[in-house]
Amino acid sequence: MRIGDVDYLILKKDSPESPTVRVILLEEYYDILLDIHRGCGHGGRDKIQYQIKDRFIIVRKAIDLFVSLCPACESKRNLPKKGIVVKPIISRDFNERGQVDMIDLQSAPDGDFKWLLNYQDHSIKFLHFRPLSTKKAREVATELLKIFLEFGAPYILQSDNGKEFTANIIEEMGKMWPECKIIHGTSRHPQTQGSVERSNQDVENMLRAWMRDNNSTKWAMGCFFVQYSKNTSFHRIIGRSSFRALFGCEPKSSLRSSNIPHDILQHITTEEHLQEVCDGRQTDETQDYSAQVANSSVIILYSNELITLPVPMNASNNITNISTSIQHPSESSNADSNVFLPNSVVMHGSNEITTLENDLRCVVCKDGTSGAHQCCSCLKPVHTICREGIGNEGYGASVLCLMCKREQDIQLERNKSHQGVKGAAEKMINVTAKKLPALDIGDSVFFNVPKIDRGPIDAKNISGKVLDMRHGVINQICTNNGIINNWFNRQELIIKEIPRRNSS
Repeated sequence: MRIGDVDYLILKKDSPESPTVRVILLEEYYDILLDIHRGCGHGGRDKIQYQIKDRFIIVRKAIDLFVSLCPACESKRNLPKKGIVVKPIISRDFNERGQVDMIDLQSAPDGDFKWLLNYQDHSIKFLHFRPLSTKKAREVATELLKIFLEFGAPYILQSDNGKEFTANIIEEMGKMWPECKIIHGTSRHPQTQGSVERSNQDVENMLRAWMRDNNSTKWAMGCFFVQYSKNTSFHRIIGRSSFRALFGCEPKSSLRSSNIPHDILQHITTEEHLQEVCDGRQTDETQDYSAQVANSSVIILYSNELITLPVPMNASNNITNISTSIQHPSESSNADSNVFLPNSVVMHGSNEITTLENDLRCVVCKDGTSGAHQCCSCLKPVHTICREGIGNEGYGASVLCLMCKREQDIQLERNKSHQGVKGAAEKMINVTAKKLPALDIGDSVFFNVPKIDRGPIDAKNISGKVLDMRHGVINQICTNNGIINNWFNRQELIIKEIPRRNSS
């Protein structure tokens, strides 16, 4: 085809109506592709091919190469997310951060219920499910409020359903509970790294199994059974069940969780029957204990002297805790000052002992006590059977009441859960680092600019070169506008694909 004084090569037409398609020389690729690429708003390869299919013949490899080298397209390129973890979120304690998500069950409604609210504590992974009829912020906030008024409200509430969704929930909750102050999660990095999404998939599978096992379609009721199963089962990340991480012990699921044989348990229907079984099992232990008490004596402090009073065993005695290893004050250690003993007593007959100055009661069982043992945490008197020793046993030893011991157990379980979450986060970062090729000084890279730090028309990515490295994983980046103050981890940087031209 000749146009003016220039000849052009075109494809042979199949019919007069067929478009005229030019065969382009290699030297003309750049100018033509640049014009078309800008004309379609920096579209990708498919958009460019659509624009040129009736005008030019340009090989696909050239189009791919042109798009990969376009600075504008590079600035809006989405970073790869599959298997890549940039900044894992780590919560140290319960109710620091809560995650809320909605499971869509509109295809299988249960009456008016079409949605399932999934609220999860980020630290210990404790779950709460609530069936909902709509996804409106007010209904979601109402159900969350019921949870928060029972277990407390988190500092931060986050959701992968969008910032506006979370903000609307917090706004509605503020109207119903003005004293509650909750902030929504930051948008600088992914909110949950798929934690809630994986939980949702597991919940759907467990809910489907419950409905099949129970031959029921009432998932609005089955979700609570699934909730209990999730919270009481072992969690790989925290290394224990969420129930244990929250309450410090494993759940007690009725008498079936006791050590009573199943064949005996089937015949127990009342508390009296249960008491008879327990009494029959403890008969031998009770007889041995009574024999020991019959040969014991009570030691009290009277006028700064130790007095030993024999205690005959008969029906009128009501003494259950007797210590026989109390030392003389002159032989005791400095820990004796922490032990409280009554200064004066009155003897009524031969069997009763009454304290004049203080009405001492055990902080656990609320029964009377001599005050020989005191909890080192709450400083309240406690019975021997209502406490646990710390360190060496004996007179003046430090003890903890069962209530303070439970508090310590709960905190210990939460600390271990935090270590599990922290270890999992480090493992994700290490796995990500192994998937990514190593960087060298001088490599061309680009990184994503957090949405909160850029405007609606600013570039999503910034290009630069690696200027310096620390420990092989932390990098300093230099751009056309200067050196960036922040240092970047390896997983935050993407290597630019620069084509290598063979020299001939």
